[in-house]
Amino acid sequence: MKIYISLPITGHDIEEVEASCIYASGVIQAKGHTPVSPLDVSPDPDATYAEHMGNDIEALLCCDAVLFLDGWRTSKGCRLEHEAANIYDKETFYSLDRIPNTDITPPDDCPFHVKDFKECKSRCETIRPDGNRKINCTCDYFTKNMLIEFGNFKIK
Repeated sequence: MKIYISLPITGHDIEEVEASCIYASGVIQAKGHTPVSPLDVSPDPDATYAEHMGNDIEALLCCDAVLFLDGWRTSKGCRLEHEAANIYDKETFYSLDRIPNTDITPPDDCPFHVKDFKECKSRCETIRPDGNRKINCTCDYFTKNMLIEFGNFKIK
């Protein structure tokens, strides 16, 4: 499932926004889904607010679901994305915990997969820029114990 990430951006520290987006993307991917970040779909810092919102709504409409992160109710952009999600009957999540794992069997060579544990339920394939595929385990153990690094930020 493709999941658009809606979070407040305007008026917030961009490094904190990026860190929140990277963390949410990692969890979504670890659960076997494809994250769609507003920072990726509209990366031009010189674009107008209207251009950013147009790109964001277009990306949201191409997704199956939308994740609304903390603070979305106080953001005009997030509220607009929420209305679009409702109008177009997109599945909505208000917490990363509510996003289900997929039912794909994890690869045998997954370093986090322990056959005795029932937590390991799925895997996620990422296509890298060089065209190669990377397979990650998406079990609850991995999701709860992963470390995401972005610049000087480390999020666990």
